[in-house]
Amino acid sequence: MGSGYKNNYSVGIIGAGATALAYAAYLSNKGVSVQLFNRTYDNISKLCETEIQLTNKISIKSKGIKVTQNLEEIVKNKIIFLNVPAFAQKHIIGSIIPYVHFGTLLLLNPGGVGGLIENYTEELSEKGVFLAEANNSLFACDKLSNNEVNIDGFKKEIISSGIPLFYRSFFDNYLPQFKFSNNPISSSLNYVNATVHGALVYANFDKILKGKLKFFYKDGLTKDSAELLERLENERKEICSAYDSAFKSFHNLLSFDYESNGVNLFQLINNINVYDNVPSPNFPNHRYFKEDIPCGLLPLYDLSNIAGVNTPTLDCIVKFFESISDLVLNSRRITQKDLQRFMDQKGNIIFSSNLIGKKSSRSPSVYLKKSDIHGVGLYASRDILEGDITFIKGGKIISGVEEFNKIELTTGKYGLQIDEDLFIVAESEEHAREIAIHINHSCDANVGPSGENVFVALRNIKKGEELTHDYATCFSIEEKMSCDCLSESCRHITTGEDWKKTSVMEKYKNNFSTYLLNKQGKVNKNER
Repeated sequence: MGSGYKNNYSVGIIGAGATALAYAAYLSNKGVSVQLFNRTYDNISKLCETEIQLTNKISIKSKGIKVTQNLEEIVKNKIIFLNVPAFAQKHIIGSIIPYVHFGTLLLLNPGGVGGLIENYTEELSEKGVFLAEANNSLFACDKLSNNEVNIDGFKKEIISSGIPLFYRSFFDNYLPQFKFSNNPISSSLNYVNATVHGALVYANFDKILKGKLKFFYKDGLTKDSAELLERLENERKEICSAYDSAFKSFHNLLSFDYESNGVNLFQLINNINVYDNVPSPNFPNHRYFKEDIPCGLLPLYDLSNIAGVNTPTLDCIVKFFESISDLVLNSRRITQKDLQRFMDQKGNIIFSSNLIGKKSSRSPSVYLKKSDIHGVGLYASRDILEGDITFIKGGKIISGVEEFNKIELTTGKYGLQIDEDLFIVAESEEHAREIAIHINHSCDANVGPSGENVFVALRNIKKGEELTHDYATCFSIEEKMSCDCLSESCRHITTGEDWKKTSVMEKYKNNFSTYLLNKQGKVNKNER
């Protein structure tokens, strides 16, 4: 699929809780080079001398995991898992921004509701850093010690948003449970902890405060509280529909992932032992109160209001929680303005492999100089390997060919087609300078798209060589352009029909924009 993936990326994991240790052991056991970061040395020091043990559902002993307290060291890894609470994500990302490198993938794992919305900043975009999130953890687990984790459950499916095509082969190889959504808020809408923990906390709040609830599910789940949760889940389904998102229900998680049997949630939860020993949460410091309600249920309520979905059960529960100051103090709230970055000018959600920022970013391996082909060109400042990311196109996303052509006449031809009727454009002449890449067309290009706006080297490129890309790999709109690209295979006239040509398809194989691969019938992705 033109991913550029080389199968040799190391993973940095920020956090030393149960989930972080579980991922570290699981990936290390599969042969992935893993480094673990935590600011508290006592939490990770034991791993220098011993191994992480995963027990119960799976038996894994994983030795040789590197540990560090140095943020500058951890971000040298190309993939970073942020296994930290949702309320801490903003602070952690702000701390690593000065050190993170072009092309790095940061994964909020999980992100809560609105993780991408809150944390995808223009600073990340300008640095060429990808931000993605998962809707849940792969493991239902408990930390027994600083190097031992008990695995109670193992999920078969994780919904993720924002993972670029460039990195998807890594997940296909090592974490095939990850299903990719091109909807930027699908993972948020399927953060099931928001509704599950929100409903049961609401139903048992008085007992929790008085210390009369020993086990959260075993004692807190009644037919009435299960029915409340059913209603809340039905409302979440309607919210997903309003945003054109797939819906992963708690019912499906229990029956498919944990293989429980039952006709309703009360039966499904009682027919498995995954949740039997989950203790009652302590108010207000348990993660249900610090994370799942303020960074899950409350922003879900905001999304329902923005979309105009009727959610009487959610409304009632949220109004109760909003009356408790400890739950709203550090809550994550979402406004219509926050969502605009993920929509076109008509208010439609923009579907793309990865998030698209307002500005473009170039690899540190390239520079600008006068081109032999035309004007200013993009050149390699050092040898670039096949598959390396060369630049990431940013800008404003708009729909409509007529609107695209109109803007191009005003700001210059710096736009990019990313779907049948979606385009990246400049908002002004000044913005055009911020999104301009200055890469020339060639009918024998050495750079091509991976997804929508990420461009990778199609072969090894030598230091001093000009980088070029072929418009046929991105554009399908009706436009003719004369070409004198100096290549032996120059077509002399390029059109919006060139992507159909057998010679062009054979030359670039899978290195076309995703929407063109769809038109060519080549796409078979692991998507939700």
